[in-house]
Amino acid sequence: MELLEYFLSEVDKNNPYYQFKEWIENGQVNDFDNSVIHYEKFYVSSNKDAINKFRSLTQPGSTYTSADSYRFILICHYLYKHKYVIEEFSEFLENPTGLSEFAYGLVRSYLISLGEDENGTVTWQKRRDLINTLHFTVIENFYVQQDIAQLFQVISTRSAEFQMMSSEEKLKEIANLLEYLLKEGKKFKTLDVKNIYYDFISNEQIIGYRKLIQCFRHSSIESLAERTVLMHNSEFLISYGLAILAPLNKDN
Repeated sequence: MELLEYFLSEVDKNNPYYQFKEWIENGQVNDFDNSVIHYEKFYVSSNKDAINKFRSLTQPGSTYTSADSYRFILICHYLYKHKYVIEEFSEFLENPTGLSEFAYGLVRSYLISLGEDENGTVTWQKRRDLINTLHFTVIENFYVQQDIAQLFQVISTRSAEFQMMSSEEKLKEIANLLEYLLKEGKKFKTLDVKNIYYDFISNEQIIGYRKLIQCFRHSSIESLAERTVLMHNSEFLISYGLAILAPLNKDN
């Protein structure tokens, strides 16, 4: 796919990449004669190729050229339109920045938050290791009842639709919604599981599930480590959480 043509045909004022449209259309200025040099066409052959190019463009370097920045925006737009999220930077593709802001600023800040710095300094090798192991996932099309979907959007700190959340954010909001629906004062309700779930799900299983996904609500080093392990089964955990939520309302 040729990404420049794709970008220009898809971007409108409601698209978060609209902010880059004029810059990309105008090209870059030739420093020798002040003429305009239009950006070259840029191709990807598959989603995997797009992800590999993203990794290549964001490798640490002293400077990033205008052409690098242009390609980076086209790649990010392509991944955004194909419903990808980066697990470590779950909101980035729908709230994009320039190449330098991501490859230096956000990557560095993320590694510092994990304690991977040395007195505030993050090595290039640490940045390479993170970029080379970023998790790219497609937003899943889980079935969510309308009333539950509306509650997710209400409790989301950014009013996001459930289907547009990353897997980590989905599990965080499932944990939040279970607490909202089941907690009375300082205690959780004991549900009539025979009538609600026909005994296929027990109160003990719900308690165990809630405790398991609590790590998605916290950002301690221990919680981040727990998340990493659980993300290998994120699709099952999301589906199971939605099954628990499906018959619930505030009156259960």
